[in-house]
Amino acid sequence: LYMIRHWTALTFGPIRDSLVSEVVGGTFLETSFYRTLGATIGTNVFFDSIYLFEPDLLEVGNHSSIGLNTCLSPHQITRTEAQAAVLRVGKRCTTGFNAVLHGRDVLEDDGTLSGLSMPFIGTRLKKGAWSGYPAQRRGPVHQPKMPNLPAWYIFLLNPCSSVVGLFWWVALAVGDLCFGCFKLDFEQEKEFPNSSSSCPAHFSGVYEATTLPVEIRLDRGKWLAQDRCLVLDVGTYAKAHQGFRGAAWCRFAGYTLSFDQNLGEAIGRVHLGWWQVPVSIVCLRVRRSDERSWTAGHSWFRGDPQEEIHFEKVL
Repeated sequence: LYMIRHWTALTFGPIRDSLVSEVVGGTFLETSFYRTLGATIGTNVFFDSIYLFEPDLLEVGNHSSIGLNTCLSPHQITRTEAQAAVLRVGKRCTTGFNAVLHGRDVLEDDGTLSGLSMPFIGTRLKKGAWSGYPAQRRGPVHQPKMPNLPAWYIFLLNPCSSVVGLFWWVALAVGDLCFGCFKLDFEQEKEFPNSSSSCPAHFSGVYEATTLPVEIRLDRGKWLAQDRCLVLDVGTYAKAHQGFRGAAWCRFAGYTLSFDQNLGEAIGRVHLGWWQVPVSIVCLRVRRSDERSWTAGHSWFRGDPQEEIHFEKVL
């Protein structure tokens, strides 16, 4: 299989610059072409007429953008030999025009290499902005928030769920008028025979919002250790001493939070009654700010959360 890929790369190499870069450069066909030659390329990756040698030695993570005329060369020529090694580009990475990366270089997640820049061979470019020769870290990367997709697109993508969602939108608006003035309280803790004996330690305690009169408890949920999931049933996780806008949502919405390996970030799927809301419509994004605080926000229509709430541990 490797020899077939290598032969294909050598065969199509001479026509790559004229056909791929000039004709289909900057389109999805460019990434598809390099996948055919053996490159490991994630989803939502953008190539803009790049120069790529040894495609089978390239790994690119999801949501990355490789700029115009960037040279990705897994090989390098020394005084005594030609060396080849894997070239890795992480998730959400960006390279500027005419940037250069070689084999054994690693551009880690959320890293940016500016145009006309190249690191020493074998450099690990950690999260942040890099530029110059040899490339030096210049500081953090500003990540703009991803905008929401158009509502009409979401409707075409999930027509049935959109109709159900419209019903719930009206119901929750009415619920805020009817229940917004009522208090919320934690329900009695339920027994979950299939869950682990206890939640992780940093889930325990009461966390109070800094901008709303509401408290939450993550340790009232059902913890599935094997799947790293936390299930928060309706009425078990929120408490408020007075009414506030959004109280109806806390009263009727439940969550299934899927955490990463470090239990520091999670994406939560929402369920309203029997309806499991598609993630493309809304999901909850949670991240641990420090040992005593969490930040949470709802992501609508696949965009980044526009408003986030900070929770500080009080008990």
